[in-house]
Amino acid sequence: MDGPRATENSPSDITSPMPPQVTASQHSLLAQLDANVFDPQAVCPLFCILPSEIRFEIYSLALLSYDDPARPYPLDEYYRRPGYTHYQLIATALLATCRRVYSETHDLVVAQTEHVFWARDKYRVAPTARSADPHKYFQCMTAEQRSAVRCVHVFGRLSWFNATHLPVLRALGVSPTLLKITHLYSNLEWSQGEMGADGAAEMILTMPRAELALQEMGRLERLEIEVEAMSDYEVQVEEASKAQFKRTFNLPKGRVLTTVGNEVTRARYMTNVEAIPVLDNVLFCYSWKRRYILGPAKFGFVVMRLVWTAKPRQGTPSGRVVRRKRKD
Repeated sequence: MDGPRATENSPSDITSPMPPQVTASQHSLLAQLDANVFDPQAVCPLFCILPSEIRFEIYSLALLSYDDPARPYPLDEYYRRPGYTHYQLIATALLATCRRVYSETHDLVVAQTEHVFWARDKYRVAPTARSADPHKYFQCMTAEQRSAVRCVHVFGRLSWFNATHLPVLRALGVSPTLLKITHLYSNLEWSQGEMGADGAAEMILTMPRAELALQEMGRLERLEIEVEAMSDYEVQVEEASKAQFKRTFNLPKGRVLTTVGNEVTRARYMTNVEAIPVLDNVLFCYSWKRRYILGPAKFGFVVMRLVWTAKPRQGTPSGRVVRRKRKD
């Protein structure tokens, strides 16, 4: 991955602020250190004065990711966008201060990090090799670390996530509480519309109804889907987003992801762009081709943000309410 980053949503807004508690035998390093033999440090103000909740807030701030000023993303890469402009760094020296600090923070970095993955094809590359392969990324973690993951963010189509990422998350036991999926402008699918007076074909945005098999994601509390497009197609992307907004997704334990109480929000920004829509004369559809731009070339973009939150499901697992007939 291009380095971890803190989630935009405070973890405490989604689930318990503390990572899952484990015994020393479940954590190989703690077991080697004999986790039950710690110096109580009775005179240290950090432990004898501050309660664990305050210490946790201090740890969280100290272990937040931050932009590496020496490694900015290239200005013309598709993965550069607001909030994603640099490779990330985390100062983890805190974990090496003493055994007690390590025992209280060893899973915090994983828990408060946004684990980001990018779609990759012959026209686009991910910031790093690991950020394009969730299997290799999560396989490097211990089972304890994977259970602590709370936020996964994927830049790619719903169908790509459903076919590529969900099986990996299920197989490795990764069950985040927050799942983000972003359709970048170069991930959208277009079809050819009517020819205009100037001989140019109209571009029509199509959003296929790719299902998300979330039935095994038992801890999921929030789903965010962003749809990004050039400002010229704001009306089309708004209509497609509102159609998606009517959907619900079944979850385990009698819950459902619903948009009730949420609203579609939008944001606009200006940036460079490395790919332009090109009409394929053979397939008669639009695809995105890389174009290297000489000199400044700013384009406007709009991002529609849709939010689903988990609520108890009413009625049967199919979502239909069953009304029993009264007996006379």
